[in-house]
Parts: sequence; C-alpha cells; structure tokens
Amino acid sequence: MQIIAVASGPVGSRERLSGERAAEHYAAIIESSDDAILSKDLNGTIMTWNHGAELLFGYTAEETVGRPVTILIPMDRQDEEPFILEKVRRGERVHHYETVRQRKDGSLVDISLTVSPIKNEKGEIVAASKIARDITATKRAHERQELLLREMDHRVKNLFTLAISVLTLSARYATSMPQLISNTRGIASRPLRGRTR
Repeated sequence: MQIIAVASGPVGSRERLSGERAAEHYAAIIESSDDAILSKDLNGTIMTWNHGAELLFGYTAEETVGRPVTILIPMDRQDEEPFILEKVRRGERVHHYETVRQRKDGSLVDISLTVSPIKNEKGEIVAASKIARDITATKRAHERQELLLREMDHRVKNLFTLAISVLTLSARYATSMPQLISNTRGIASRPLRGRTR
C-alpha cells in the first residue's frame, strides 16, 4: 500500500509526502492526538498504542501491545468485543458507540468508540483501528441538564396545581366573572399559613 500525503509549509507552499515520509507524518499525527488510538488484530490483540491511550487508560504501550484488548473492558461488558470484531470482519465500521471501559487503576471511564477495519495491499481486512474519546464530562453535563429539566417540570406542575386550586376555591363563592377575579386576587394575596405579617 502506498501512503501519500500533502503537507503545508510556509504560506503558499505544498509538499507532497509519499512512502516512508507520509507514514512518519501520519504516525506523528496519531501520537500527538488527545484521543486514544490503537490498533488490534482480528483476534483482539493490541498491536499499537498511542500516547492518548496511555493518558486515557493509564497503561503504557509496553504494558498493552501483545495483550488482549479485553483488559480494558469491564467484566459486565465482555460480550461487546466479539460483536465489534464480527462487524470489523464484515468490513463494517462502528461509529461513536458509547460504552464504558476500565482503566489500569480499576476506575471506569465513559467513552465514545469508533472502530474501523484496516486492509492490506490486497484489500483484505487484517486488523482494526480503534479511537476512544473520553465523554465523562459530557455525560455528567447531560445528566445535570436532565436533572434540572426534571426539577423545572416538577415546579411548573406544582405551580399549575396551585393555580387550579386557587381558581377552584375562588369559584365556590363567585356568582359572576368579576367576583371570581376579585376572589382569586384575594386568595392569592393572602399570606401562606404559618407566615407572619
């Protein structure tokens, strides 16, 4: 497989990279990524491991290359890996799959996972690339937003219930619309029970 890339230098200049230089260029991009990027063979054995993976999972490349990727998968999610590998073998990608993985220290991390097949020069699928992004902060923010929306919903329902109660109480003694309005204003302006004036 021939690797070709275009690199931009000073304004207006473009340099075409090929072969080894292009491979080095892409390797530098992968190594400098904040996302965890790794590759694994079709049996799930880790082949490569970037610095982002080290930061996210706590393992060095020396600790992971040659080991099964299942070291990152919590026990209750071990069934995910055969499913992912089967999709890769069929030439399919796994796009932004939200799941949980386990760090070296045993802590869990919410991630978004993208897995793509890697093909050789003959077009045969020989491995998979895996990109994992930490989405813990995003998930926590979403959970806080959901909590606030539920709280707002609860408070709005309480206000409607209170308003209906005031109207119902006011209507008991009203014989006309102006009297209903007057009664409602009177009830609404009374202090709540237990309050001092």
